[in-house]
Amino acid sequence: MKRIVLPVGLLLATLAAAPFSSASEGGQPKTIKSIWINPFMIMRLNNHINMVSNVTFSDGQLVQRWTAVDCTQRQGYRLYWDMLDSEGQTGHRFYGDSLAHYAPPQPSHETTPEQIAQLCGSKLKETDWVYVEKKNSWDTPTLLDRANIVRVGDNLIVKIGYGYDKISWDPPYDAPFDLKIEQHLYNCTSRVDKVIGALDVDPQGYVTDSLIDKQVIRRASSFESTPATLNAFNKICQLQDGDDFSGLGRYVSKKGKKADEVLGPMMPQFDDNQTQWLDRFPLDAAVIQKAQTLVKGWAMPKFQRLSWTETSSTGDKVSYRMDARADGLVVRLDDYRLFKAQRIMVANSIQMQSALSISALPNQTQTLETTLRFPLYQGQRYVTTVKNSELGEKKKINTLIESCIVEDKEDAHTLNPAFRGSYWRVRCEQRGGDDNVTTVSAFLTDLNIFLPLERSDKGKNQRYTLSEVTLRR
Repeated sequence: MKRIVLPVGLLLATLAAAPFSSASEGGQPKTIKSIWINPFMIMRLNNHINMVSNVTFSDGQLVQRWTAVDCTQRQGYRLYWDMLDSEGQTGHRFYGDSLAHYAPPQPSHETTPEQIAQLCGSKLKETDWVYVEKKNSWDTPTLLDRANIVRVGDNLIVKIGYGYDKISWDPPYDAPFDLKIEQHLYNCTSRVDKVIGALDVDPQGYVTDSLIDKQVIRRASSFESTPATLNAFNKICQLQDGDDFSGLGRYVSKKGKKADEVLGPMMPQFDDNQTQWLDRFPLDAAVIQKAQTLVKGWAMPKFQRLSWTETSSTGDKVSYRMDARADGLVVRLDDYRLFKAQRIMVANSIQMQSALSISALPNQTQTLETTLRFPLYQGQRYVTTVKNSELGEKKKINTLIESCIVEDKEDAHTLNPAFRGSYWRVRCEQRGGDDNVTTVSAFLTDLNIFLPLERSDKGKNQRYTLSEVTLRR
């Protein structure tokens, strides 16, 4: 049987080089205390070497990092990383800067060409899949990687695969896959079979999701090997060399696989700020008509697209993009770096519908009542009451009441040189939840939208400056 031969020193250097800039609770920068690389989770798929490391920091934080090297393009990549709790469970998953939502591999610039050359030149073999079953009880082929079978005493370590003709997405992160891999530990004497790792792999050969270590142990009862798989293990136990196992012939994955139209992503993508995902959850017709009536004829947006960055007085930054719709409403995309939000709004003031990149269900307005009327004028007072809830939640309806007054008119150019004309300064008191919130907004008469100026919440006052403004009329 073959044994895995890997440049472990190189792997340690590569993984340790990845930057971790967070600080511990005491204010001291975190340092890496130890790194353990799981040798059974290193694999070569489509000439991509995937690997995982368990990193322990000086404050006790445990992080599990998946990285990869493309040996064709000679490029290192970061795939994703998990922050683990004391029980080994994933507390938070990050794909690059994306929280709890799949994002494509990110280039790893700290991996040098010399390290890539050594790693790609290692004796780790490309997977060589053969059929164990052409079609199992789950209507998929059962596969076995005969190129990387490892025997340690009476134990076999074998990769079992399940190939799919279409690309699907696994919850909860919408991780794409067309191949699932299970790493099995099989004892030839006792015939006890254990799954020690489960992976999702995309058509390029990158691991997109995984269950390993303590997490796969907790899920042990959900894995069940087919009789044909167990028979294959027993046959391999009798062979001198695992490469001699031919199964039912070689498996070759189809090229140009299409996305599964039935089992599509559960969470929104927000590509180019399009609303295809939100369109699947239409609002009540009466509610949407009331929102459109507010702006039609009086406050239709006077732009096609507006982008800007808001910086609070504490230095926090959020990037926004807003697109005007023909019906008078606007679609706003909020980029909070860790996640994104898309909102359909009235004049960037009243939210009708919203979706988070980390949630499979939108929030929708159930009822809208307002005395707001356009055009605004000095001294005008209006009250808006909105009831909203997450889709399907009838017991958890949130009620937001906002009482506003239009104070005075000022020069819009003072907010940002990209703006022209004037704006109305509007002060509002929000009631809903545990605390009252005071906001000050600017209604730009040249664009017919509200933009934030101030917010006071729980005794803390935030002022906002608007920068990086781009406008397409």
